[in-house]
Amino acid sequence: MTVIVVTHELPSAFRIADRIAMLYQGSFSSIGTKDQIKASQNPRVRQFLDRIPEDIAKTSAVAAHFEKYLDSAEAYQ
Repeated sequence: MTVIVVTHELPSAFRIADRIAMLYQGSFSSIGTKDQIKASQNPRVRQFLDRIPEDIAKTSAVAAHFEKYLDSAEAYQ
């Protein structure tokens, strides 16, 4: 099954996605695995990623959000 999620919340995207595509002015600026996106030297990708703290996904608020999301997603299966 393929699911497309559109978000500016990259910690969520990195947690749930196998592959990530980033858009800039309506065109794909970068497409790849999480590791490829994190290692990208594309200036637009770097500008976006450099605003996100490395450990944000480990905070209790974010963890609780993901647990709630995953629980609700399981209810639909």
